[in-house]
Amino acid sequence: MSSEKTSFQVSRKLFSKNKSIQRAIEAAPVGSTIEIGPGIYKEDIVIDKYIELIGVGDKEKIVIQGIKSSSLTMKNGYAVIRNMTIKQPKENGLDRGMDTVYIENGTLLLESCRIEAGKGPGITIDGATAEPIIRHCEIKSYKNSAILNKGTGNIIFDHCHFSSAAKSSPVIHILEGNPVFKRCSVVGADSKSCGLYIESKGKGKFEECNIYGFDHEAAIYIKGTSPTFNRCKIHDGKHCAIVIRKGKGVFKGCSIFSFEKDAPAIRISNGSSPFFQDCTVRNCKGGGFIFEEDSGGLLDKCNLFGFINQPAIRIFEGANPSVLHTKIHDGNVEGVVSTSDGKGMLRDCELYSFNSHVVAVTNGAQLDVLNCKIYKGNAHGIYFSQKTKGMVQDTQLSEFPNAAAIHVSKAAEPSIYSCQVFDSLKGVQVNEHGRGKFERCVFWDIEKEVWDISESDPDIYLCKEMNKEKGRYELSDSATGDALLLSNPKVSELFEQVEKQVGQWKVKAKMKEVVHYLDYLQDRKRLGIKTVEELHIHALFLGPSDSGKEKMADLYGQMIHAIELVDSSHLVKITPSDLTNSDPFVMEQMIKQRIEEAYGGVLFLDQIHLLAPEQLAHALLPSLYQIVNHLVPETAVIIAGPVEAVQEWLEKFQDLKQHFVNEFIFEEYTPEDMVSLFLEVVKENEYQIHETCMSVLLKEMHHLWNIDDEKSCVERVKEYFKIVQMVQSRRCLKLPKEQRTKEALTMIMPEDLTWKTEKEVQPGDQDWVKELEKVYSKTKKEDTNE
Repeated sequence: MSSEKTSFQVSRKLFSKNKSIQRAIEAAPVGSTIEIGPGIYKEDIVIDKYIELIGVGDKEKIVIQGIKSSSLTMKNGYAVIRNMTIKQPKENGLDRGMDTVYIENGTLLLESCRIEAGKGPGITIDGATAEPIIRHCEIKSYKNSAILNKGTGNIIFDHCHFSSAAKSSPVIHILEGNPVFKRCSVVGADSKSCGLYIESKGKGKFEECNIYGFDHEAAIYIKGTSPTFNRCKIHDGKHCAIVIRKGKGVFKGCSIFSFEKDAPAIRISNGSSPFFQDCTVRNCKGGGFIFEEDSGGLLDKCNLFGFINQPAIRIFEGANPSVLHTKIHDGNVEGVVSTSDGKGMLRDCELYSFNSHVVAVTNGAQLDVLNCKIYKGNAHGIYFSQKTKGMVQDTQLSEFPNAAAIHVSKAAEPSIYSCQVFDSLKGVQVNEHGRGKFERCVFWDIEKEVWDISESDPDIYLCKEMNKEKGRYELSDSATGDALLLSNPKVSELFEQVEKQVGQWKVKAKMKEVVHYLDYLQDRKRLGIKTVEELHIHALFLGPSDSGKEKMADLYGQMIHAIELVDSSHLVKITPSDLTNSDPFVMEQMIKQRIEEAYGGVLFLDQIHLLAPEQLAHALLPSLYQIVNHLVPETAVIIAGPVEAVQEWLEKFQDLKQHFVNEFIFEEYTPEDMVSLFLEVVKENEYQIHETCMSVLLKEMHHLWNIDDEKSCVERVKEYFKIVQMVQSRRCLKLPKEQRTKEALTMIMPEDLTWKTEKEVQPGDQDWVKELEKVYSKTKKEDTNE
């Protein structure tokens, strides 16, 4: 057979030599071109070699329609089909629901064609070796899917138009494989089903596609998989734009708009975790996003606006999304609502112009708001109610003319740190048994009261009110008016270090108060003013172990040294574990030697209530009485330990107790504090943590915190970090050498923070590290065998 390219003509004209396309294919050499004239060709076309079929004339008048099987079957080789119409096969005039085009193998270039299907799919792609390229085609099925993809090869659709009038079949159904759709349109004007239905074994990559007009089901339905959408438009429907169940999905640069009020634009449920970046969601009457049923996900650099009947974002039922660098604005109701045990995080976001609360956290939910700007609302800026929690930090709230910028009620207990509140009717409203913690917040231009508190007891520390006087703003409790900090830069520096310590806001506030008062008494003494009150430099540091007591004691010692109450800032620590010698004389000498080392500085006595009576009587107590009675160089004594145990111990020594009037109560670290502890450990070990980790990390810290275990929070965090290191190293082992950069090998990702084992082992269980290392070793062995 000749290898030269040969042309054939097929025509339905009366005197044509070739009236059958299939016979022409069988007769034509490999590589031939078959030109097909106008007419209806009722035959089953099967291609198994390199051939080109080119319609000559108006494609609407060049029709292929099968009889007993698919109108066109691609079995092997490479073929080009251009400029014709391929219709649903009919046997004896009956539509048996067969595929109009069936591609099982080879590469078919289908270009500028129209595919019309009835009961069957327009195009079915099946198998691992089917790799079609379909360009500038219009594919429609009246009662089934336009595309049914089961193929796993390289599949490309470019500039195609898809539609269906089916009641229950999606326009495009991806069962398996990862087909690519470029600049395609998926239209739902006649459809009673969804536009895209992508199942667990399928994926798909959609670039610059236009998906619109779906009124009865979602335009995109993702179940248990993770397709990618880049720069797509999804718009104009009465149902959801996107529904994700048990799936993921990546959406970048997409525009989602004009959906009616019956459903949210995007519904994310059943543990789904998609990623939206640089996307716009606008003018959707039913709201923007719903996160529910333990779902998560990340929104980054998105723009959400124009919501009439529902909020831009709603979070329910354990869902925990993260929203970063996103603008959320212009809505008729709330901006973001977390309720019914919903969680989540807003970070570096801008939220404004809502007719109701901009952010509302209700009914047992928790939402963290970090470094955001929240302004222009007809109700509250942030609303916490009904036993809710959340951390609001480094956030600016302004322009709330009708209500308080922050509202807390009904046993809600948020933590508000370092926020600025201004240009509003009220600053903070706490009522109906609201609680919470307000730390280092600044208020100005508040029309009425800054603090509207009734039947509630919030904790307020180091907050400031700015008053406009003489044409400028002045802080009413400002460092600019703090004589100690202005005159003693060392103390100011030490206070900054105190503020950087994790948690313990009450201790920080009390320490500032005590040091300032001691400095005041020292000034009176220095000026020769009669002072009856004694300078009480000794202190009790009470609370759970590993709660930062020793570090705070060291800073306290440095501060009282800086104001010249002691000659040195050095700290000497004594614990029962240091005193283990069985010889009473040697033990006595050891205690005296350690105490003498502390003279002129700070003596830190940790857990001394556990010392044996003879140790107390013969060495410790006599030395302590010498210190408190000023018989030795001025020395500050700090006694540390559990609250009740130390207080009970001191009751036995009333002469000693009267000298310890400064009592600092340390609290157990919160889950938010544990996040900070973990970040410190990460930094100490020269790792980095990706910004998308924060919501996952907070969830894991809540889990650690809730475990009934004798280990301290610090111990749990350190053990947890060891396992994170292990999981991260296992992930990095799979990277090719060229990808093992310093950043890659030191970056902790969200998948490094969670793991599952056969026994669901978690921090705090017995032999936790040992058990997880066993599982890790087993998994590594299985990977090696594979």
